[in-house]
Amino acid sequence: MSGKRSKPPPTKRHHSERFRFPGARTERWTNAKAAWIAFHLGQQLSSVDVAELMRDGTSAPTIRRMIKLWGLPMKGMRRGIVVSIPRQSRVRLEKLASKRGITPERYLDRICFFAIRDDMFDAIVDEGGDDD
Repeated sequence: MSGKRSKPPPTKRHHSERFRFPGARTERWTNAKAAWIAFHLGQQLSSVDVAELMRDGTSAPTIRRMIKLWGLPMKGMRRGIVVSIPRQSRVRLEKLASKRGITPERYLDRICFFAIRDDMFDAIVDEGGDDD
């Protein structure tokens, strides 16, 4: 041997691993991945749904753990339905809700709750049912 020390082979790392400083935890999730997950959670998807959408091997329990580490609320998150409302209707909705001193979301929530509970579809919607 020539007296030179040979370097050990580099350890294989995940393509997105980043080290902030020596001794720090290894980050395996990119900011884009974290933002993507947070966006879908904000859209009221469950951790199971997000894991299925990702298709990269990330499990639902891992996502729930990250939600906890990030300090995002898990309890009280309700699964919702996104409804598309034309601009003119949104303006009217905001005026009607402000008259009652509530948010437009709360206004729609109350209307939907009572319409569904009392099966008021026929009383609200005309015969055709598709007046867009």
